[in-house]
Order: sequence, then C-alpha cells, then structure tokens
Amino acid sequence: MTFSMRSLIALGILAGNAALVESLTPLASKSFPFTALPTQASGNDAGPRGPQSGFNNCNNSTASDTSMCQTLVFNSMTDFCVWGTPKPDETIADTEAAEVAYCTSSQRGGRPIRPGSIFGAQWLYAKDYIQLSAFIDQAAFGLAPDDQGGELDPHGADQQGNPLGGIAFSNSFTKGFNAAKFNEQLTSGVLITSDQEEQLQEWVEFIGNGLVCVKMCTNTDPDRGLLCNHIYDEIGCAYNAVADYSQINGTFTVCDSDDMAFPGIFTQSDGVVTTWTQPFSGTFSVPYVPTQVASSNCFTYESTQLFPNLAATPTTTAGSHPATATGENPGSTGSNAGSAGGPAPTSGPDSSAAVGVIAGPFTVIVGAMLGAFITIFA
Repeated sequence: MTFSMRSLIALGILAGNAALVESLTPLASKSFPFTALPTQASGNDAGPRGPQSGFNNCNNSTASDTSMCQTLVFNSMTDFCVWGTPKPDETIADTEAAEVAYCTSSQRGGRPIRPGSIFGAQWLYAKDYIQLSAFIDQAAFGLAPDDQGGELDPHGADQQGNPLGGIAFSNSFTKGFNAAKFNEQLTSGVLITSDQEEQLQEWVEFIGNGLVCVKMCTNTDPDRGLLCNHIYDEIGCAYNAVADYSQINGTFTVCDSDDMAFPGIFTQSDGVVTTWTQPFSGTFSVPYVPTQVASSNCFTYESTQLFPNLAATPTTTAGSHPATATGENPGSTGSNAGSAGGPAPTSGPDSSAAVGVIAGPFTVIVGAMLGAFITIFA
C-alpha cells in the first residue's frame, strides 16, 4: 500500500467507521471453489471503501481490454495474471482498491497482456511459495509511465484487500509443480492447464518502476503470513520477493528455489535473530541487506515459447518501451526506485535501480502526500 492524498482520505474514512470495519468478514478468510466463482467476493459488503468495483466470475467470455475481472490465476510462467490499473495513466496509490487482472491467457477472463510488454521474467518454484519477477512496460498494465508503484495484498487497513474483493488461485501446489515438471509440460505443447486450482489466502504483489513481482504462498505453510507478509510495502521487491534481479531483464527462466527468509527478519553480525518493523511515516533506515536465495534446476526459454500469443511486435504508445518479439527492451531501462522496485543504490538510467539491487544500509523518507519515497545512501 502506497500513501497518496486519496489513500490518506480513505484512512480517515476507515477511522470514522471503525465499528463497521470490525464487523466485516476479512477477505483473506473467505473461501471460494474455482469451479463456482462468486459474482463478487465482497460486493456491497466491502466496507467504507466499497462497493467492489469489479467481478470475480471471470472466464473467456469476460476477457477484453476493458474487463473488470478481479480474480488472479497464477499457475505457471505461461499461465498467470497480475494486477494493474483499470484506466490508462493511473497510479497504484490512487487506484489500489480497484485494480484489475491482466493475464497471459484469455481463458482467465481478464485484460490481455499486450504483446512485447514483458522484457524479461523469472519464475521460482520454492518450497512454500511461487514467485514471478518480471521487467515490464508498465503502461501496458495501465500504470502511468512514471509511477513508482505500490503494493497489493488480500488485507489492507480494513482487511478487505487491495483490490477490494481481489482473490487469487493456483494449481501449482496441488499438482506438485517444479521447474522440471513445468518444462515437461511445456515441451509437450501444453501451455494452459485449468484443473485443481485452489484459492491462496496469502499473496503479495509489487508493481511500478518498470517491474512487477508477485509471490503466492501455499496454504499448508503455518508461516505463510510471515513469508507473504504485507506490512513491508515501502521497501519493494528486493526485500519482499528476493531474486537475482540483475540477471532477469532480457531473459526468461524457470527455476526451483529455496525459501527466502521472512521479510523483516534477519540475523545480526553477532548471531542474534532480529525482527524489524517498517514505520508508517517519517524517516527510517532499513538495518539489513536481504540474503539471496539459492536456485537450481533452471530452464531458459525464448519468450515465444512461453507467450506465443504475445510474441508480435507491439504498437508503441507514448510512455511505453518498444520491445522485440523475444521480450528484449532496447529502449530506456528504468528509473530511480520507488515503492515497487524498492531501494536502489544508484540513480540514472540503470535497470538495476528499478529493482532495488542493494549495496548497503540506507535511509527512507516516506512521502505520504506524494505516494512515493526517496532513498538516501550512507
């Protein structure tokens, strides 16, 4: 969640309706079968920020450039959706309650991901989560080209989620997928599977600064709320969805992975395990550098193998990055870090800056009125 003027107004509304908020059923505790999706998971029961703006019973008949689908399917590198804004040139800070699904397949009922808008991506099969990290043309996902982005999750201050009523499903855990099984499926010509999807109760997405990262945690992990923690919304992908971001842009890989450490929990030099809690305002320093996770059994692909329907060269629009059919980005490669990318050690047109490649401890100034933050390095 990134704070803008609209967000602050919304928080004020919540504060004035505390009794109503407490009476609502939390979105993360609602459960729906994939074969019987509700019209709306929250509808008119979304609290003071409601009603829910979109719908959840998404299928190929609802897929369009204006779809208001608010159900994410997150099965594999060839079959996934991510949240984006409902109208062009908007910011996550101003629209977090109303985000909609952008999908690789029309079967999922969301908005089609535009050809050439994914420049590089990595999918990780970890023990207790699956994770996508991708460099993108964020204008193709509705965001303003200069939006530093923000964080989305099934909680929010009122426990009704951002977006309101947004729910997520995957069959990755129920089918026991890993990198080798995905590769076997892909080489057999199967790009889309649609069985055994289960609703996942804990997930987190950061999008902005030319990057999207999504992490979805298995329901069987008792620590899923810590692994997919949603309270570290100002420090981005680098801390919340650990990956080797310096190697992702221009490549497409699927790997197995160890679990990352819980965001905010780290071991000091003296061996003491410490929990750091992100302040909600003011200036603060992040006292640790995230530890890279070990990956293995990696498979590298061309984007045409993964996204044959997205392989055509896109029409370039103002503020977008033209891309080749293989997803390479020959245009500008990023900007200074914001809420989605996380803290960055350098400035200027370096793609690593957009993803928070960490050089050392730093200070963050939360710009509550601007919905962004500035990083200053020691």
